[in-house]
Formats: sequence, C-alpha cells, structure tokens
Amino acid sequence: MKKIILIALLFTTVTLFAKDTSPYYSTPHHKIFEKFLGKWDVIYANKTDKGMPTGGRGEAESELELGKTVLKIESKLGFDLGEINLYFIIGYDKNLSRYYFLSYDNSGETPALFWGEYIAESKLFEFKTYDKYPSEGDIRLEIKLEREDKFTVKSYIRTSGEDKVSTDMAYIKK
Repeated sequence: MKKIILIALLFTTVTLFAKDTSPYYSTPHHKIFEKFLGKWDVIYANKTDKGMPTGGRGEAESELELGKTVLKIESKLGFDLGEINLYFIIGYDKNLSRYYFLSYDNSGETPALFWGEYIAESKLFEFKTYDKYPSEGDIRLEIKLEREDKFTVKSYIRTSGEDKVSTDMAYIKK
C-alpha cells in the first residue's frame, strides 16, 4: 500500500511539474528570469529629439510564461499624451544559443527585436541591433540586475561614434 501511495504521489508531482514547465525549459538559461519576477515601481527618463530629458513614473508586473521559458514585463507609464502600455519579452533561443528581447507598446511605433547575451559576472543582459560593427543610429540595450530589489533598463543610440543613453529606466520592487 505504501508503494502505491508513493507512486501516486510521485506521478502527481511529476504531472504538476510538467504542466508548469515546458519541455524546452533550460535551467541555466531560463532560471535567470526568476530574478526579475514581481511587481515594480518604475522611474524613467527619455531624451527628446532636442536632447532635453523627459520622464515620469509608472508601475510594472513581470511573470514567466510559456512553461517558464519567457519573461514578460508589462509596464504602465504616464506620458504627457497619456498612458503607455509597454511590454518586454525576454526569451532564449536554444537553436541560436542567444537571448532575444522583444519590445512593443500602444504608441503606434514598430516593435523592436534585439539579440544578445546574459553576462553572469555583471548580472547584465546586453542586446544589440548590430553584431560586430556598430554604425550611426544603431541601438544597444542593457538590462541589469542592480540588486535583489532593483533592475535597470537602458537604451543607447550610436551617435557620432559614441553610444549615448536615450532611455533610462529603474524598476524598484514593491
């Protein structure tokens, strides 16, 4: 009888785990996403076309989707023209052995797709629209876990041969 109960318990545990985790889940590559889960206050600054910073506050919530293989961060940010709903998706492409970052919002702008890597020693995702040779207008994006309760998102635009910050966001855990 004990064996039947043990087998039933083991089967139930495996079944529950299988429902929550994709068969494509890769512990070292997807486990990183768990550090970014939760509810967050957001402080942001953007540079305008004239170089003047604008900014504001908002809030965000992040969760794992698709069997823990994708991190989705949903932010609501206040802008002069109204609220922006901003979505970030970070996943790992096992065939290319690279992370991807997809960003889209309700502003009517084109969604952005970047490829990159996670640098463990720096606790940093780095994504680029270029591979080896950056040119004018290229974008680099950094998502850095500053500490357990804070991460930052910075985008840089290549201008006059230098990467200059165009967006600076801080996510602070509620």
